[in-house]
Amino acid sequence: MFSITRLAIRNLAQHRAKTIIVGSIISLGVIVLIVGNSFMETARLGIERAFINNYTGHVMITGLSRGDISLFGVQSPGGVEETPVLPSVAAIREFSLSLDPVVQLTPQLTTFGQFGLDDVEGRTFGLLFGIDAETYFDMFQSARVVEGRLPEPGERAMLMSVQRAEALVEAIARRAERDGIEPERSDVRVGDRIAISSFGTGGFRIRLVPLVGIYEPTSGEAVGSEFINFVDAETIRSLTGLSTGTGSEIVIREEERTLLDAEDFDLLFADDGFDDFVFDDDAGEFSDDWDAIFDGDREADAEPGEPTEADLAALAEAAGSDSGPWNFLLLRLDRTAAVPAVVTRINAFLEDEGIAARAWDWEQAAGPFATTADIVRIVFNVAIIIVGVVAAIVIMNTLVISVMERTAEIGTMRALGAGKVFVWRLFFTESLVITGVFGLIGMGLGSLITGVLYLIGIPATTTFLEVLFAGPELRPVVSWVSLLGSVGIVATVAILAHIYPVMVALRVQPVRAMKVD
Repeated sequence: MFSITRLAIRNLAQHRAKTIIVGSIISLGVIVLIVGNSFMETARLGIERAFINNYTGHVMITGLSRGDISLFGVQSPGGVEETPVLPSVAAIREFSLSLDPVVQLTPQLTTFGQFGLDDVEGRTFGLLFGIDAETYFDMFQSARVVEGRLPEPGERAMLMSVQRAEALVEAIARRAERDGIEPERSDVRVGDRIAISSFGTGGFRIRLVPLVGIYEPTSGEAVGSEFINFVDAETIRSLTGLSTGTGSEIVIREEERTLLDAEDFDLLFADDGFDDFVFDDDAGEFSDDWDAIFDGDREADAEPGEPTEADLAALAEAAGSDSGPWNFLLLRLDRTAAVPAVVTRINAFLEDEGIAARAWDWEQAAGPFATTADIVRIVFNVAIIIVGVVAAIVIMNTLVISVMERTAEIGTMRALGAGKVFVWRLFFTESLVITGVFGLIGMGLGSLITGVLYLIGIPATTTFLEVLFAGPELRPVVSWVSLLGSVGIVATVAILAHIYPVMVALRVQPVRAMKVD
């Protein structure tokens, strides 16, 4: 074996030009694979860490739906359908917490809506998370309050993102400019009453909630945080037409019915919603009576027997946070490796109990964000396959030329008694040597380039890149899996590429080969 290796090295040295060409292709392939895989692996781990730590936990449990469901709603072929209500929440919660890997659990509701100040024209759009404040902010430390405070458990309140607050100010300014007046407000303040509008089971609804805080994400990995706003669960249930668990009849006032009967839904969902409503003359001035219309102070004018806001709040508090309907249960585990086993056990429990629900891992919960990263990863892998095929063809052609130039040498070895196996082993050893040497060079250069990119940081200049990078910048990190995998792939390509040239060499007859000049 040593003699064959020494002979292979001597042959490579004698044919330096061909060796450098093939070796350069191998090194370049290793560099591309190492840098590319480092990008993809770092982005994947970043998205996984961002969603598990900030939004989804390790496991999401939902009701069944026709379309793909995620923490951001249901995507179906016909459009966005309503997020299903999770049945048997108490039973699922009890079983989930009995599993050893499960360390935390929180319920959640999700909907989209428009919102703005109740006394100023101008609206913006955002994602609304209905939460149990007591368990949610204990499980996810994703919000850093820059003004105000976090919502208290059971409190009717809204926590708005900094970006949505800025977008609301811009919407107010645009509305004022359109009307040719000065903006009534140039900021959004803690204590403002926010009018939230949304579509639900009962149609279009509007509710008022106080703004208790404005937040920014605690880390740059909080993907999509600019659209997310936190609202108490009871307000979301009211907006989406879900039962509050109180068993009380919901009484709709005449003013509310007038608003809900409006037929021009394009106006309702215009960027500056509600601006162009026209009411009958005897309906009164709409914008001057928000309290009478939107769950304001209804104690004074409540009809006999009608439950007041305080009554509803007391009943909900007495019933506990689990009494109302939820869309999701989110679970945090003590280790990510336990996710498949926990998902399998929960789904088996749901099937045995006949509960129309299903457990999913964090990737399903992340929805379009994880899908985007997967698509990019697939495209990258396809590109690598194409590059690998091209590299194999180039290497093979180069080796064929080398074999043709060495026909006399091969014929002489065969005439001196070297068998086909010896010739095959010689060329195979040459492929191993050139792959090993130039593969190590590629590993070094690829690691160096990745290290420089880590120190510099690659900024996410677009929203797409921010989603893909799971933050405002990407700092790729080389892993041993990436290093060894890249060299292994390139070595496989190089070794396979030598097969045809060797077959050509073995077909050369010794006597004929020795006649070649």
